[in-house]
Amino acid sequence: MFKFLLSLLLIIPFSLFAQQTDERIVALDDVYPGQNVTTFDLRERSEAGQKFFNTDWLTGQFVFDDGSLSKRIYFLKYNIQTQELYVNLDGGTYQVPMQYLSGFVLKGVLPEDKGFISHEFVLKHVRGKSGRMILEKVIEGDYGLYILHDVSVLKPNYVPALDAGDLNTKYVEKKLYYLNDRGVFKEIPKKKKKAVQFFSQIPSAKRYIDKHKMKIKSEEYLKSLVNYMNKNLN
Repeated sequence: MFKFLLSLLLIIPFSLFAQQTDERIVALDDVYPGQNVTTFDLRERSEAGQKFFNTDWLTGQFVFDDGSLSKRIYFLKYNIQTQELYVNLDGGTYQVPMQYLSGFVLKGVLPEDKGFISHEFVLKHVRGKSGRMILEKVIEGDYGLYILHDVSVLKPNYVPALDAGDLNTKYVEKKLYYLNDRGVFKEIPKKKKKAVQFFSQIPSAKRYIDKHKMKIKSEEYLKSLVNYMNKNLN
């Protein structure tokens, strides 16, 4: 009897979390009181060279598998180096269990009343990566444009004899662009020649590139290209 009750107590929290009700997904400290949710000091992450999409807390919402948003709004931070999402609950910082979500939204106000910002992120499997990755949605459609925010780690390269180079490890933020080709997420090559070959497999993209010279380092160019592809599917 004791074993049955113990099993029941262990199962209940997980069954609650599996339900798509807003009260539990965010009440991480209630459903998983400490032992199941990692807590830490964000200052330690920054000192270790961690890079965040947003250095300050932004308001945000969770996105469930059915596309619905959490009713409650939270303070969130996205660590692009570790691909982790943190939530501030009553002053405590918790790591969000991403396996229960399909994405999240970050929102904020620009300084000096310059307007609002809104970033939508999805969790998707992409070619060449293990597990689901956090991608920022730029364009949605039959063809979609997404960004994987990543970090390159540059090791110290100091040469004493020349007294040149860096003594410390450097962390450089970078963007990797992905094309959602009707459900398949493919990384867009960073080199111009390979990018032209990549897009030339799609007739509408080839027509656009023939008229407008490829600018692989321009996000605006990629947005215009993918928008054109979506308007010319036939």
